[in-house]
Amino acid sequence: MIIPSNIYLTEDEKIEYEKFIKRNHSKIKGVLVLINLTPFKSNLKFDDYYAYITKIVKQYNLKAIGFFNETVTIKFSPTLKDDIISFEKEFIQYYKAGIKTIIRPYSWYNYNFYKFDKLNFHIPTESNKLNLIRVIKKEIFFKHLIFLEKGIDKNYTKREIIQSKYKNTLSLAHTDSTYSGKLFYECFKNNSDKFISEIDDIYFGKEFIYDDGLKYLTYGNVMGVSASDEQIEYLFKIQDEFNISISLTLNAMNAPLDLLYDKEVLKAFMKFIKVYYDKGLRVITISDIHLMKTGILQKQFPLLRFKNTVNHKISDTQSFVNFANLGYDYIQLDRSLSRNISELKKIKKENEKYKKKLYLLASEYCMYNCPFKDEHDLINEQLQDSHFYFNDKFKLSHISCDNWRSSKASQLPRIGVDIILKDEKMADDYLCYIDVFKMSGRMVNLDTELRDSQKMFFCGYDSLEDKLRNDIEKSRFYISYRQRGVVKENIYSTKDGQNLLDILTNCKNQCYDCHKCEDVFGMEHFDTLIDIPSEF
Repeated sequence: MIIPSNIYLTEDEKIEYEKFIKRNHSKIKGVLVLINLTPFKSNLKFDDYYAYITKIVKQYNLKAIGFFNETVTIKFSPTLKDDIISFEKEFIQYYKAGIKTIIRPYSWYNYNFYKFDKLNFHIPTESNKLNLIRVIKKEIFFKHLIFLEKGIDKNYTKREIIQSKYKNTLSLAHTDSTYSGKLFYECFKNNSDKFISEIDDIYFGKEFIYDDGLKYLTYGNVMGVSASDEQIEYLFKIQDEFNISISLTLNAMNAPLDLLYDKEVLKAFMKFIKVYYDKGLRVITISDIHLMKTGILQKQFPLLRFKNTVNHKISDTQSFVNFANLGYDYIQLDRSLSRNISELKKIKKENEKYKKKLYLLASEYCMYNCPFKDEHDLINEQLQDSHFYFNDKFKLSHISCDNWRSSKASQLPRIGVDIILKDEKMADDYLCYIDVFKMSGRMVNLDTELRDSQKMFFCGYDSLEDKLRNDIEKSRFYISYRQRGVVKENIYSTKDGQNLLDILTNCKNQCYDCHKCEDVFGMEHFDTLIDIPSEF
């Protein structure tokens, strides 16, 4: 058990913290300590915090595990002389004070920490962001202590679920950006029966980290967020309680070569997967095509069903055939095919031979073939938080999608490649050719998103079936956390709007040569979103 610490504990709260330590002393392997130094320095006051941590570490003979505030490091580098001098001058004080184990900072993975003799490296199971939140937010801190001591309540009462017409047609994202461990579970169990029956699986992220002191690498974290250990326990509870598969997602496109070349790294990766496999994990997304082709994973985990990632961009029938022969059981098709139903028909026909389950990303708000996307994904991994791209001092979206998303063009269907269904018949047409609509949403933080009800909705409706039968606005696919208010007719209720929805199913995203979106919405023609300046 690795326990957190908190900067703001009152004297009474320190007493409760130490009672926890005494009750669980034999299980505690270390206490996480935030190290405040250049270039990871924040403006928080640490003197009292360090005095107290020093006291309990000595009193209870605990191992202090140092970690760093990596939300401030993008402008620093371990290759810059001034940064290194400042870091070493300050870190030696913590080292001499007894911090001989650290979580290696991702942004400084290539720094030579062996300058500090006998320094050890701890591989965390939680994200740096979550560890930081627990240091500064007492409510999250104390909830985590309860989880560490008591685990989760695994008891539940089976309920009879009223089945939807669209049973098992949605792949739901777990809200990995949420801090609270139980919140997603609480929302999910409050869903309508029909909505629950529509869920085929729930996918979540968890990063693999390898650090043997000499070699450091990571794999899996395109979105920059990972589910917490407590959240994953509740996901397994959902799997047991509702018979819905949960799916681990490792979708980074820069898979480390050491997964193939270094037996120790591969062994550690197998151990990483086995932890979840032994708990009942049966679906996993693996982006490493070379590793999949070896068959090692399939042999080691015979009950696992393997998905490719949408980042593989399977956009035509030949690409589908290629991936169908790589060892994947479930094929996630490229988002562009939501606007190319004629190609979906071809894939479906060819799939009669392979019998793969087919997923199509239905809630995708990125432009077709966005030239920024690949770099955006890599930046997410470097920043370790997908929100930073759009906010604060690391913001880069003002160069890219902020421009068209904050302009009149933001209302046009062409700014994304998501599905906008006209009616049940259109939904049924898509489901003739694919099995599951995949929903996005791992970046959602329920701690800030929830308002009046702890419940999920499909576009503000109780289920996909309910939306299709009642939604005269023809809204895009999304998961919401509040019920839809007054529904009014809009442009999609008009004859031109209805015609546009038909066109979108097969427009193939060739907007430069179409302009139907602009015509229906009364805008001037433009060939690419890249040329649109922000209006704000």
